[in-house]
Amino acid sequence: MPSFRDITVVAVHGNGGIAKAIPALERTAAALPGCRKLLISDVPIEYAAAEQKRVHQRLGYRAYSHFVVYCLDRYIETDYALIVQDDGWALNAANWRDEWFQYDYIGGATHAALIGNSFFRWFTWIGRAGGGGGEPLVVQNGGFSLRSKRFLAAPTTHGITMRHQSDPELNNEDIQLCCFMRPALERIGLRFAPLAESKLFSFEHLFPGLHGDIDIHKIFGNHSRFRRLIAHDEVGIALTDEQIRQITWEDRVLDLLRHYGYALRHTPPPQPQSASPPPPPR
Repeated sequence: MPSFRDITVVAVHGNGGIAKAIPALERTAAALPGCRKLLISDVPIEYAAAEQKRVHQRLGYRAYSHFVVYCLDRYIETDYALIVQDDGWALNAANWRDEWFQYDYIGGATHAALIGNSFFRWFTWIGRAGGGGGEPLVVQNGGFSLRSKRFLAAPTTHGITMRHQSDPELNNEDIQLCCFMRPALERIGLRFAPLAESKLFSFEHLFPGLHGDIDIHKIFGNHSRFRRLIAHDEVGIALTDEQIRQITWEDRVLDLLRHYGYALRHTPPPQPQSASPPPPPR
């Protein structure tokens, strides 16, 4: 069984802002004693507590997706990489499960999925007569995700390319890997975690159809563009009180963060760059 020494906790930022990912890197690395810590950026920073490697061009949102799919494996020297961002980090070290080492990709299940040729909120599909289009290929969020080294290398090694979509948001790396590229990745033997494990690994936004039977204190990590770790013990919430009330169980999430000792404060809303639809309303 691999150990935490086989994991590199890595943050990638190609627009000069890598420092903002340090709290998430530190929090997550503390949950995985013995792991390696790596910052990948277009600019060096004065921070001796993690290894730094460079990219030699600026990475916009689209370029970041291409970098993760086709280049990240060259920067990782361990058997696994755990990607973190300032809006995705570990919450509770006690919730780590060694079972996750048997998968090549695991991230928190989002409410977005590809079913047949349609991309929409997959939980609305549950219980439909006839199923309609086969099983949903659910997007497992990439911003806080564990990936094997062979998964990182597979697109280049096996010539598995991203399938360009007219909707720019569908070209985000986690949607491409979990939906459009997934059948080809699975044909070469790579394993995506099932939803039962995905929901224990991390969450984006909660909803009863997936999380109704789970104690959210048992979930390892989280990721949402509306929650950012802005300091070691402070989370910025980019939602108004009214928006919080409109998102299913978001109040429970904020209570969970307070339970873990985080101070919460309102921050400006993020730039629209999420790959998935807005959070499900109540």
